Amino acid sequence: MNPTLVILAAGLGRRFGGPKQLTPIGPHGETILDYTVFDAVRAGFAQVVCVVRPEIAETLESALGRRWAEHLPVAYVEQRLDSLPDGRRPPRQRTRPWGTGQAVLATAEAVRGPFAVVNADDFYGRRALGALASFLRREAGPATFALVGFRLGDTLVDTGPVSRALCRCTADGWLQEIVEIPAVSRQGPGGRYTTAGGVQCTLPADNPVSLNLWGFHPAVFDILRAEFARFLAGYGRDGHCGDGEDDQPEFFLPAAIQHAI
Repeated sequence: MNPTLVILAAGLGRRFGGPKQLTPIGPHGETILDYTVFDAVRAGFAQVVCVVRPEIAETLESALGRRWAEHLPVAYVEQRLDSLPDGRRPPRQRTRPWGTGQAVLATAEAVRGPFAVVNADDFYGRRALGALASFLRREAGPATFALVGFRLGDTLVDTGPVSRALCRCTADGWLQEIVEIPAVSRQGPGGRYTTAGGVQCTLPADNPVSLNLWGFHPAVFDILRAEFARFLAGYGRDGHCGDGEDDQPEFFLPAAIQHAI
């Protein structure tokens, strides 16, 4: 079975100042997503499922999705603030989506086989998508998922810090630990960051990091349901998820996978 490409396109682009997924970068107005879908088609992906916010769904479909649909089926699912288990309700002041873990979980009814997860605003390249497509066709199973890692030094920019998930792996390539670092800056060929306790840490350029390029079997949805419920229970009371303008924690996919490991 040829795999499905799940695109996480519900981001707000707060620091960027608008939806990065719609920003043209190519010589003829192509977006990063156009390049990703082009590479995915060449790698053998058979379907695209876009996770969007309700307010941009129509815009994304008209701007990008219609031209992708000439090459493969395209479906859309909405990541909604009120899509919560057990009758929970979101805080009145909540404006952010619930994070990448909930975004993937939103695709459970649209995905029927092995699938890849990509960010809408990261460029991965044909080699990375081809490697993941090969894994999904041959090796993915209920207890076997994959993460395509990248060298840290190749993912840093000179204009400021970026969020990266640091990975620790066994010698034969099994992921042991993945930890989200919210602000990694370039230092020489590698990087540096400051811990919550104020300690400065340096990272070698070849440290593997995640850019959210995952390969999953649908069995991951059971894991994400359990992890999302655990995440909400960690701060919810009386069927609510908290209140207040600053109370907007997110359910991140790497954290859910780390807990599963």
